[in-house]
Amino acid sequence: MGAQDTSSGTRRPHDTSETLVARGAAREIVLGIPGGSGLDPHAVHEHGWFTVIEGDVEITTDQGEQIFGTSGLLVELAPGERHTVRACSESAVILLLTPGPAGVSPSVPPLLEGFAPTS
Repeated sequence: MGAQDTSSGTRRPHDTSETLVARGAAREIVLGIPGGSGLDPHAVHEHGWFTVIEGDVEITTDQGEQIFGTSGLLVELAPGERHTVRACSESAVILLLTPGPAGVSPSVPPLLEGFAPTS
């Protein structure tokens, strides 16, 4: 058994990412996103869950579906689902990625390589 304290206030949001746990093809990543910035449209190969632990974010899919939420919001992302993330205030989120369809390699290294939220 393993545990991580992800309660609000344990991490100060800033322009970084950090892998908290990596087991097999599964990854738990914390992202700090400055207010007013975000992540350009993208998709990951894995099944993902996006949890807001601090701040206010808006997630928009390519189909125009929008979800706005604060600390405690949990959003499920299907493998390959394109989306945009925008922080309305200084925010911290946890992204949990689990293996996608058989034969599809994880997208974690390219996703986080050179991580830089857009302004």
